[in-house]
This record gives sequence, structure tokens and C-alpha cells, in this order.
Amino acid sequence: MRHTARLLTALALTMAVAATGAHAFTIKGTLKNGTTGSTGMSGKIVAVVPSAGMKEVGSVEVKNGAFTLENMPNDAPMVMLRTEYGGITYNTQVPVMGAGEHNIAIEVFEVTKSWTGVNVLVPHLAATRRGNRLFIEQLYEITNETAPPKTIGAFEMWLPSDMDSIQDCYVIAGEIPVKRSPIPTDKKDVYSIDYPIRPGQTRIGISYSVPYVDGLYTMRIRYPVPVQHMMVFAVDS
Repeated sequence: MRHTARLLTALALTMAVAATGAHAFTIKGTLKNGTTGSTGMSGKIVAVVPSAGMKEVGSVEVKNGAFTLENMPNDAPMVMLRTEYGGITYNTQVPVMGAGEHNIAIEVFEVTKSWTGVNVLVPHLAATRRGNRLFIEQLYEITNETAPPKTIGAFEMWLPSDMDSIQDCYVIAGEIPVKRSPIPTDKKDVYSIDYPIRPGQTRIGISYSVPYVDGLYTMRIRYPVPVQHMMVFAVDS
């Protein structure tokens, strides 16, 4: 019995140490309005883990532009901080680098609908034939240089009416792609991507398929916003 009790005690201590190790880092951060320069902000920060299905692992109120999130899990590659401001959700990626304290500075911006000061490139538009279907990939590079810096609420893209399926859609505004689903708008064949176009560079990638019948397809590409440059590739597999 004594031997069993010692084993159970040792097991309980091991589990406690493991649990402590799995929640061993703290995020200390600041929240600033990048348009006005204001630092004494209030708001709410929600921490989620993308690799765990966007599981919420903590939240905190911002006071005088500062916040602290404790007991963040260090067994995931990244924790994402979500901040709401002006009807826009800002996602800030925090790479997990072991135990200790991580410092992060979050900027939010006033919102604009104007595309003045924003450049859009399409460096990759590729069509690949596979049997009786064409698979089309598009990559958008959006550089937001608005002055003063502001956020554009959503990006709109045109997709052909004969599209039969969407293979993938993602946004890269940091180091890790974030999955998104195009949302139909009230404009014909125009879809919205629910992700803020913040100052700096944002990449949006999408791939979809269309029918390829009798060895012929007329590709029509339209852009709801002006595009500065486009490169087209065709691959016959």
C-alpha cells in the first residue's frame, strides 16, 4: 500500500509539473491607434490557438493601452491575439518560443473605404488542365500605403460564374497563412474576403476549378479594384 501511495503521489506530481509546463508563458503587450497615435486605449484582447481549431485560451481587458495575458499554452506553434476596433477584427500572431515573457505591440487603425494609396498586384495567375477541368490559382499582393495609415475593411475579388468549386483561400499578413472563405456580395460574381487590409503588405491567395470542355475555355478575369501588374501562366498536365 505504501509503495502504491508513493507511486500515485509521484504520478500526481509529474502531472502537475506537466500541466505547469504546458502553460508557462506570459504575453505583455500594448495597444495603440496607428492612425491617431493614441496610446491610452481601452478594449479587449482574446487569445486563440489556430492549430487547435481557434480554441480560446484567454482574454483580458486593455487598460490605458496595456494588457497582460498569463498562462498561455506553449505546446502550440503560435497563439493569435484578436482585437476588435471600429468594427474590424485585427489578428496578431505571437510565435511560441518556450517559457518566459513575450512582449507584443498591437496597432489598430481608423477605417477607410478609399483605395487611394493602395497598390494591388497579381504576380501569379496560373491555369492548369487536369482532365476535363481547369484549376486556376490567383495570388494578390496588396500594399497599403495610406497616409495617415488606415485600414480597409475587406478585399473584394471577382470569380467566374461557371466556377464549380473553391479549392483553397488564404490570407498572409504575418508569417502564417490564415484560412478564409470568400463571401458572396450583392454584386454579380463578386466575393468579399473577411480580413482587414492593414497598412503594409497583405497577400491573398485563392484557387478554384472551372469546366474544361472540348479543349477550349475562354478565361475572363475582372478586378473590382485597379490592378497595377499581372503575370499569367498556363500549364498542361
